[in-house]
Amino acid sequence: MAEKILIVDDDEDLLEILAERMKMRGMTVASAQTADAAFALIEQEPFDVIIIDFMLPGIDGLQAIKIIRETRPDLRIILQTAYATPEKEKEALAMGAIGVVEKPMDLERLTNLIKKPMQ
Repeated sequence: MAEKILIVDDDEDLLEILAERMKMRGMTVASAQTADAAFALIEQEPFDVIIIDFMLPGIDGLQAIKIIRETRPDLRIILQTAYATPEKEKEALAMGAIGVVEKPMDLERLTNLIKKPMQ
């Protein structure tokens, strides 16, 4: 069964490219450009994984992870960022993310994280 993923990023070009690459890997993909749009989709659809950017308009990815965890503790979340630091990765993992991927993304690493089960 194909993984159903939600990609959240305010960069429309990156969103389209990443969505296309994930579809080529056999995944079902939805996308959102804001955290609020993502929250609405999460309420409507049973996603397996969310890939969320750290820098979003109005709310950062870590705040979004906290909100998502309140209603969907089972959802696997991957934080993507152009500004990865060990501290940011540690904080994301402590909040329940299953991994942090730095932009530009290593698609093989991202695919492995998507297929990684919750622990």
